[in-house]
Amino acid sequence: MKISDNLSVRYMKSGLKVQIWWVPGNADSATSIAIRHPDWYVKNKDGSIHRSYKLCPAYKPVQEYYTQLVQKFVEDYKLDGFKEDFGRINGAASLLQSNSSAQRSL
Repeated sequence: MKISDNLSVRYMKSGLKVQIWWVPGNADSATSIAIRHPDWYVKNKDGSIHRSYKLCPAYKPVQEYYTQLVQKFVEDYKLDGFKEDFGRINGAASLLQSNSSAQRSL
């Protein structure tokens, strides 16, 4: 589907404001991003994928991917705004650190 055929574009043309409500981190194991990048998931100490099936926000490639997504929201989709929701990972307080010392494993 071309962006010009998108329902959101039709809404914008009618004068309505269009925003996206985005929950970063959620990635179903069957999605193309998960299949191509299983290393992006939050891991347990033993290296297995954490039961939350969330992408690790402390991992640089994930941060770069999110940056590209936000650019797409703003530049390609021309949205009027977006809300970034918070997807909590139980027991993963160390992942929420904003510095480079954040741990990738639980």
